[in-house]
Amino acid sequence: ERLQQREQDFRNVVETQTELIVRFLPDGTHVFVNEAYCRYFGIPCGEMLGKKMWPRIPDEDKIPLKQHFSSLTPEHPTGTIEHRIITHDNQVRWVQWNDRAIFGKNGNVTEYQSVGRDITEKKKIEAELGLDQPIIVQYWRWISGLARGDLGFAYVSEKPAIEEIAPRIPITAKLASMALFFSVLILERIA
Repeated sequence: ERLQQREQDFRNVVETQTELIVRFLPDGTHVFVNEAYCRYFGIPCGEMLGKKMWPRIPDEDKIPLKQHFSSLTPEHPTGTIEHRIITHDNQVRWVQWNDRAIFGKNGNVTEYQSVGRDITEKKKIEAELGLDQPIIVQYWRWISGLARGDLGFAYVSEKPAIEEIAPRIPITAKLASMALFFSVLILERIA
């Protein structure tokens, strides 16, 4: 009876998670899904369990996803990947998955466990800020903006960064001058 209660407690914890939780066989057969996973894909849990199901994924994300699962080994059984999913209502959403391959005694994968969370809003913000671009492009954009006197945009206050910095320049200059004065004074006394 105590074991049954512990199992029920565990199931309650898993079922109330907002993360998408799924366990599936290498052929895609779902052996466990939580309510959040079922809601996300718009399919009742009873229709998923025991069935081979793969989420709809844009073609350009399929090869990296296959490579991700192929990279999981007994020595390195976990990995994280971000990719797009086409939901039941045809929205393209981003999901970050933390995957664990479970291996049998023979070293072959017997099951996968995946925990996912929707990161679509994060991806939108990254795109708005240009953070989805290669670092060299981001750096060039920053340098060219700096040359034009554009220090960027303060995301929290929603103002140009120069408007946030300018009022603080006089006190910063005073502090810098005082620091320079005292460092010269101390160096002269030491020398």
